[in-house]
Amino acid sequence: MKKILLFVFLIPLFCADTYAQTMAAIRFVNKDSIYDYGSIGLGDQPQYKFEIKNTGDTALIITEMKSETGDFKFEWPKKPLKPNKKALIYITFHPKDPTVIGSFKSTVYITSNATTKPYPFILISGTVLPSRGGPTSSKPQQSSRGGRGGR
Repeated sequence: MKKILLFVFLIPLFCADTYAQTMAAIRFVNKDSIYDYGSIGLGDQPQYKFEIKNTGDTALIITEMKSETGDFKFEWPKKPLKPNKKALIYITFHPKDPTVIGSFKSTVYITSNATTKPYPFILISGTVLPSRGGPTSSKPQQSSRGGRGGR
């Protein structure tokens, strides 16, 4: 009887360990979990790119990206990202109401096969000014500030 109980308890542990070793994992190459667009001119749609790396043993599949406010457009690799490969994610500020002036803050979530629920990818903030052509105009930007180490 003891052998049967031991067997019943060890099988789930073995299966969970095997499953965990074959999952996709995502790591964000940029170190920070916050990105500040800074001052943006009214009507500008600045874009920022983040580099990610699949640090898991299986292909990483990103299925969705969304923000709390809905003020961003996202571009990510639609094909599975092989283990140890890198890819870029582009986030463009695209406000639902392009006439709103003032500061904004929104968390961006990424859904993939690396996590069981949407993962908080990064917090983005900035300030929309009344004039066009602020310091971070619509040209793609790259900075040392960006994504965070993932799961």
